[in-house]
Amino acid sequence: MMYWQSLQDPAWITAISTILAVITSLAIALFRDNYIAWKNRPIIRLGLKNKEPHVLTLYSASEATITYLFRIKVINDGKTIAKNCKVKILSVSPAPEERYFEPDILKWSSAPREMQHRIDIPHIERVDISQLIPIHKENKDISPYSGSEFCDLFSITSRGNMISFISSGKREFLAREKDYMVTIEICGDNLEPKRASFRISLLPDFPLAKVDWVYNPSNSD
Repeated sequence: MMYWQSLQDPAWITAISTILAVITSLAIALFRDNYIAWKNRPIIRLGLKNKEPHVLTLYSASEATITYLFRIKVINDGKTIAKNCKVKILSVSPAPEERYFEPDILKWSSAPREMQHRIDIPHIERVDISQLIPIHKENKDISPYSGSEFCDLFSITSRGNMISFISSGKREFLAREKDYMVTIEICGDNLEPKRASFRISLLPDFPLAKVDWVYNPSNSD
């Protein structure tokens, strides 16, 4: 009886109410912060088409060739910068007969060649750093509010059905099949990895190939 009376004491009621109010405030603040972060997160959308600017036609008079460069458009519809984004090739099916290393990181179209992004050779001693091969920057921030960047996918030339992915590793193979399915992934410091798959179909005439989505979790542009 005395215990029940003590719980009904105004001081106890005030203390318990204060504790509950603090816990409630902390829970609301945590939920609010998480909700705001989720609401303002980067939202990535992928675009793939068979016309400019998704496909560039490059002419080489010296080599008498035409090269078609296929690119993917990465759009950020969120309210926050998508930081240090990368686009990776995860797989190619059917698997090329050539020795093919994957996954591989593709090159952003606007990334220049810079010596701070180069192929290092750690197993060779006394390497002259200035002689190392510069590579394209593979990380890219993508602006919010429908900001976008193009990423180079692959090229094919009029000299033959050689598909070359645009990466520092120069992954390429002879297209012996009519169709290939390529799975890619885009990831970043503040992104949940997003995967998509597209088909490369070989054509008997120019532009030698076309692409179309097999699986795209976002609306294309």
